[in-house]
Amino acid sequence: MLYRHSASLRDVVLCHGRTGGNGAHRRRGTGAHAAIPCRRSPLFSISENPSASPAGQRVDSVPLDFRASHGGSGCFSAHYKDIRIANLLAKPPRLSQSSSPFKMSLPSVKLSEGIHVMHLFYRVDRMVWEDLTPEERTGARERLEALCAANNNASHPLLRTFANVGGKCDLAFWLCHEELGGLGQLHRDLEACFPAGALDMVYSYLSVTELTEYMPTDDDLQARAKREFKLEPGSEEYEAKLAELRAGNDDYKKYRLYPEMPEWPVMCFYPMLKKREGGANWYMHDFDDRKKLMRSHAVTGRKFAGRIKQLITGSTGLDDWEWGVTLFAQEAGSVKDIVYEMRFDEVSARYGGFGEFYINLRLEPAALFAHLNL
Repeated sequence: MLYRHSASLRDVVLCHGRTGGNGAHRRRGTGAHAAIPCRRSPLFSISENPSASPAGQRVDSVPLDFRASHGGSGCFSAHYKDIRIANLLAKPPRLSQSSSPFKMSLPSVKLSEGIHVMHLFYRVDRMVWEDLTPEERTGARERLEALCAANNNASHPLLRTFANVGGKCDLAFWLCHEELGGLGQLHRDLEACFPAGALDMVYSYLSVTELTEYMPTDDDLQARAKREFKLEPGSEEYEAKLAELRAGNDDYKKYRLYPEMPEWPVMCFYPMLKKREGGANWYMHDFDDRKKLMRSHAVTGRKFAGRIKQLITGSTGLDDWEWGVTLFAQEAGSVKDIVYEMRFDEVSARYGGFGEFYINLRLEPAALFAHLNL
């Protein structure tokens, strides 16, 4: 009897016949796959000893005297760990962790300002999924729909679902929560929507919303009203423009800390950092030089107003890169254009380092399951 576990790709051989002189098992039957059970089938039954193990009953443990209890005629070449894996996969899918009697309250850990953000990317284990009943598949979708509905605020808590395009993964999720423990619980509740073993994590990223240290000061706004708009300080036009710039700056601070991102169809995520290599060490420059470079970078970004909504979240000390970049767009060409044009800015050309790019389509759970044939 052959059982293959998809994660480890190890064969578990459970057989009932005698072995040859060299210890090799003499295969019974004629079909090469005559004895391959599905994951919910009994792993094996000890038909020679029906009183000890009725046919069709799953084996949850393997006694040390298995050979003796099996009449001395069987061979057993599976590892105990593989037996346990098989039995775990054979059990019904667990429900949301909110139903667990052992669920504990997590400590309240908030930022002084801003929220926690997590990007999650998974691949569906098709071998596990194909063994699910229609009821189990429907249950997974309904649990995900309920969790999304319960976390559908403009800013947070928030859970959005996406389909990845490009083959790096199948599913993508964007999570936002004010509390660190709340974000962790939302992550666990999300995974609990799916049967055990059905999802394989491809990539995850933890970050927080923040105000950049290069935020314009009031002196910067006054200089901009004079330089960019050619207005004379003290004039009525100047004061009106300055009030407009101040209001815009306040809105931008709120947007950075408590983002309300649009329901646009395309979402791109990638991590990035500033280099620390020899002559290209961003952190060896003084603040004024860095602010000047970042100001020109921001000017490039403003060219894409209306085409791109961008969220930069900080992750220094929280994950492997320094920032997470999330771009929302109406079409993929806008993502390509802004990334391409920004690479000509000195701050990117000389000091930027980038991770993998994930392109995703916004789909609600029902459409997501239909798209992935789940």
